Amino acid sequence: MLPKVHIHEDIVQFLVDQWTDTIVVKLLSRSIGCKARLTKLKSQWKPQGGMDLVDLGYGFFLSCLHSTVNQKCAHEDGSWMIYDLYLSVSCWNSDFIPSKSMISTTIVWVCFPKINMLYYNESVLKAIASTIRKPIKVDNNTLEAF
Repeated sequence: MLPKVHIHEDIVQFLVDQWTDTIVVKLLSRSIGCKARLTKLKSQWKPQGGMDLVDLGYGFFLSCLHSTVNQKCAHEDGSWMIYDLYLSVSCWNSDFIPSKSMISTTIVWVCFPKINMLYYNESVLKAIASTIRKPIKVDNNTLEAF
């Protein structure tokens, strides 16, 4: 019989709370070194208050952003790429197990080639994009085009 340890739920909640500003990142298709990845992410995300990466194995890293604002920016402000490789970004949760996790969705940038400028309206573009999936945002270059 194996020994069991019972941890009070207040302590578990305290431990979970320490990871709330953390996101899980994974480069799709191939990997690059941790130092190169950290440098590229810092240059793209421009975090306030610092940022750390923790290797979880299986190609997953935890990105500790030290700010909820930074976490929201990293999670919602783009479809991120490093050296032409897509980066999967998701919020950390206490059930995350790298060896059992699969990437099922990622944020992507969608282009509507040759669309008439008449439709360069945020609401209209989001309505068109919603035929694919739920749109997150319209990029700033498109919004500033009119």
